[in-house]
Amino acid sequence: MSAKKIIKMQLTLSLFFVLNTILIYCQNVTYTYELAYRPSQENRFVKNENYYLDISESQSVFRSEREKHSDSVNFESGRSSINYLDFNQIYSRKDLRTKKVFKTITTPIYGDSYDILIENLNWKISPETELISNINCQKATLEYGGRKWEAWFTESIPLPEGPYIFNGLPGLIIKIIDDKGDYAFSLIESKKAENNNLFKIKTGKLINWSIMEKIQMNFYENPFGELKSKSAKMIVTDDKGNKLDRSYDDMSRKMQKSLKEKNNPIELNDKIEYK
Repeated sequence: MSAKKIIKMQLTLSLFFVLNTILIYCQNVTYTYELAYRPSQENRFVKNENYYLDISESQSVFRSEREKHSDSVNFESGRSSINYLDFNQIYSRKDLRTKKVFKTITTPIYGDSYDILIENLNWKISPETELISNINCQKATLEYGGRKWEAWFTESIPLPEGPYIFNGLPGLIIKIIDDKGDYAFSLIESKKAENNNLFKIKTGKLINWSIMEKIQMNFYENPFGELKSKSAKMIVTDDKGNKLDRSYDDMSRKMQKSLKEKNNPIELNDKIEYK
């Protein structure tokens, strides 16, 4: 993280924490996390993107800025504004009363959404402490998704919340990283939300991981099969809007190549080995 971002995080969080304990139980709150992750295990390229943990009363949702905007568009029009390119999505929602946590996955091209119920997380809390951006934090470890995770949480914010599906500790998670260094979430900003549009969220059909794996493999084997069966015309354009000559077979090969190259899901134990 850059020095500029660290300073911003220190100032924003320090000021926010003074009133946060009072606010979190009666107001809408947004926590912004920076996610640094490797889309592929084949190279060391790291992508950085901001994600938002929106909390309102007994609910929370974790998603990217594009997904947050898309949810609002979908709520108003019934159409998603995102065309996903893979299944490696970081979208989750939590019911803070029932403690149920769901991961939502939306299929590329077709936009069909599915929910997977996440089992309770078995945290191991360590006595080790560390000062992170002037915040007193305590260490906790976890095994989830075929990865070992190291988290740092603060009891200054007695909220059992965190980025993505991570939750259940005695305080808000400030930082969490997996043992392979593929995924690292860091809290960079906290603020009271200025509107009540936090929960225009998407939900999907409830399934399990086994069914999700079949959906992924079926899509990989024939990405445009549904469109081809309907004799739908495909129009592909470049960045300037010029039409490109592309066949379904050509686009299928490109999609398959992309899925294989960007195949480093956060749930590594449910990774599809594309052929």
